[in-house]
Amino acid sequence: MTASMMIDYDNIIEGKGKDRKIRNVIKPSHIPKNYTLGLVVEVPSKEYQKISSLPKGEKRVDYLFSNNFENSILFHSFCFYNKKKGLCLIEFESKSNLEKLLFSLRQTMADALIIWIKVNIQNSNFDSIVKQLCQVGFKHPYIKNNQLIMYKKNKESDNQASNFVLNKIQNLLQNEADSCHLYARLTNDAIEYLSTTSEKGFTKNKDGSSSQKEMTGELILKNAVNEKDKIIYEIDVNHGSVVSGEEELVDVNRTRYNFHSHPREAYVRHSVHKAWPSIVDFIGFFSLGSDTIFHCVATIEGVYIMSFGKYWHTKLKEISKSFIEKNYDFDHKEDMTPLQYVEKVNNIKYKNYPIFKLWFFKWNEASTPFKIDYSPIEGVCFVNQESFEFHKKNFS
Repeated sequence: MTASMMIDYDNIIEGKGKDRKIRNVIKPSHIPKNYTLGLVVEVPSKEYQKISSLPKGEKRVDYLFSNNFENSILFHSFCFYNKKKGLCLIEFESKSNLEKLLFSLRQTMADALIIWIKVNIQNSNFDSIVKQLCQVGFKHPYIKNNQLIMYKKNKESDNQASNFVLNKIQNLLQNEADSCHLYARLTNDAIEYLSTTSEKGFTKNKDGSSSQKEMTGELILKNAVNEKDKIIYEIDVNHGSVVSGEEELVDVNRTRYNFHSHPREAYVRHSVHKAWPSIVDFIGFFSLGSDTIFHCVATIEGVYIMSFGKYWHTKLKEISKSFIEKNYDFDHKEDMTPLQYVEKVNNIKYKNYPIFKLWFFKWNEASTPFKIDYSPIEGVCFVNQESFEFHKKNFS
């Protein structure tokens, strides 16, 4: 039986240990800013029990440098640790090293700890390294400054459906720092749910009556599949995020993908048969800016998908809001089909370029893939909310 322990390298080894060293343990030449250095060691259980029985202080430190302890070390590695943020940055050496280190961290560190790693995309062994990282559960990849960043929670198992992550990485490698793109389609489950939202959303009003409200929620990546060398992201609904708003208004959260519904009662109230995005929807989507890659409007007739035009998605601050208010307010009673409406919107140009890029799919065609161009944030193509949140936590 073995046991693992984490040693505060700076405080214990270099501080209280003075000029002594542990054989074969070479301190890394660079420690990231705001991180402390932890030495992770695996020893036989009896050796762990021995050092644990000693009182904290000089006796325990002295034993760390004893021949008995040094000779008992079965494995050692380093962890750059940020206690305040609950982050641990590890360095990859080999698969066996990685698996042992992850096992040791599960034994010694809190479940909530986030373990992350970075790999230079120009590394000659990049493909092999990435496959190994996926096999032990690293996910949510993104690329910044030619470094692939991935992470996992300490409590998570090392098993992972690695093709999902590998396909994400393939897509990310195809992007540039100033221009991002992806292909996406709605899952059958998402279509089944979203196609019914125009019939849902009934809640009570202050006067005790009941009426139908708009609904909104987050859309998430369920999978990434490779079809004819094209990576397609399959988009599902995060059902736990769905909430109701007002009869003709709802606050959409600033997530990478999201939706809202147009209730049937609104059709009846306005005597219309089509409910394409309103001027309120355009202004609302515009206010989400680069935080949202695309937004779906679920209606009776089908789904409208809103995104920004390729030219303007990195220059949203230069667009006049009054131009949008003046040019995108279409009467729902106009004699247009949804496809004619989409074509009209896509042909509206601001300084020679369209602001928005729209799609419309009838519900029986809503699994059709579509291409999205979207804006990088701080030079990063974040394809999912988890990567974006991790980056903010780690680098903000």
